[in-house]
Amino acid sequence: MPFAAVNGIQLFYRIDATAGSDAPWLVLSNSLGADVSMWTPQVETLATKYRVLRYDTRGHGRSDAPRGPYTLDQLVGDVIGLLDTLDIKRAHYCGLSMGGLTGIALAARHPERFERVVLSKAQFLDASNNIVAKYDELPARQRPHPAPCHRRCPRRVCVPQRVPECPPGGQPWCGRRHPIAIF
Repeated sequence: MPFAAVNGIQLFYRIDATAGSDAPWLVLSNSLGADVSMWTPQVETLATKYRVLRYDTRGHGRSDAPRGPYTLDQLVGDVIGLLDTLDIKRAHYCGLSMGGLTGIALAARHPERFERVVLSKAQFLDASNNIVAKYDELPARQRPHPAPCHRRCPRRVCVPQRVPECPPGGQPWCGRRHPIAIF
């Protein structure tokens, strides 16, 4: 089983690729309480176009679980350390929930390492309500934007739900806790 000594721990990772050694990298980051297996249904298709790197976030699956709590800086350091260990200079990134939160911080702090960042069920605030990254600090192509509701009405968009304190017509990120997705 492949493990990498990263950021003071052993991270379990898995690489799936049928696309060839010149295909772009895609990093998949799991949600809280999940491991690399959460991506299994998607991997066969993704691996035809990308070299897919899945890893168990610290404290999950087969990766080390040192005494917590874990910080966002540690989670970001784990991803950057894994990319460095595997000599991956640049990659696409997809994260779900906690993996999405990690992706926001990666895009803000290491934009040169990521071609595209896809986030689902991610927030700009961590568990302690600390701002991970301000909307304007993200590279323009990695900022959240509305997505089409479905294929039959591409001009209609789904806007993230806003809490009452948010100003009407505000940016997708307005400093309040609410769902955000990047498609």
